[in-house]
Amino acid sequence: MLRRCCLALAVLASACIADPHVVLHEDDPTGGGRAVPVSGDDDDAMVLVPATVIAAPGSLAPNAPGNGDDDDKGGKKGKPKDAGAPEPSDDPPAPSASETTVPAFWLDVREVSAAAYGACVRAGACSAPAADDGCTLAAALGTHPINCVTLEHARAFCVWRGKRLPKNDEWTAASAGSTGRPYAWGIDPPSSERLNACGAECGAPSMFPSSDGWARTAPRGSFPLGQSPDGVLDLAGNVAEWVDLGGASVVRGGSYEDADPAAVGATSVRAVAPGGASPVIGFRCAKDG
Repeated sequence: MLRRCCLALAVLASACIADPHVVLHEDDPTGGGRAVPVSGDDDDAMVLVPATVIAAPGSLAPNAPGNGDDDDKGGKKGKPKDAGAPEPSDDPPAPSASETTVPAFWLDVREVSAAAYGACVRAGACSAPAADDGCTLAAALGTHPINCVTLEHARAFCVWRGKRLPKNDEWTAASAGSTGRPYAWGIDPPSSERLNACGAECGAPSMFPSSDGWARTAPRGSFPLGQSPDGVLDLAGNVAEWVDLGGASVVRGGSYEDADPAAVGATSVRAVAPGGASPVIGFRCAKDG
């Protein structure tokens, strides 16, 4: 019996190593690992987020993305000075039900890159975003997340890729899970090893005392310790991300400008003025499971 069990384990391990589209991880509420299928290449990789009962809706933060101190220091972290920076909406979205089941869905592992969005512009399927200071496409930062995009820019790109924007409740399912994690990675507080936010590099106030190494956006996936149990990267920090909430303009996840840990919490929802675009806002795509 022991020999048969060992042989079975060896075969399973071999299959996992041979298949690059299977990721093994620890599911933090139970401590047990499970296999998560991944589709696509590096720029288009997705994970299947399982059906999830979310215990509580996200709460709407009163401020627009970016709440760092406005010392700017050459256009680095702090409140964005761009004329197109979003303001809070006067009409916050209606909250979700206190408990709802979110069906399984596919979600991009990484935020959409500036390089991928540039390809959409060249194909004529997307409009070029603003080319202001801090905008990644204009700066040719191809591996960084696209930013300075409106909600309609994000929707057009996802349609071009045969996808759609994540729904607001899907975002909560991916970031908070059924156990209501306070952060996408779990219960540990934000740190410079887990996300790109306002650390020592942006002065006081800051979210954590050390520097995360990036004054603005970081290349996507630079903080693997901050990934969700399903393997989704940068759900907190780097750029806040557009989600679909009917006619409302909202973003999730916080950005490199945020100094308040609540802004990068798994259930934080922030309203943006209709048509708003900013260096602190990007997006990722999803599709039905």
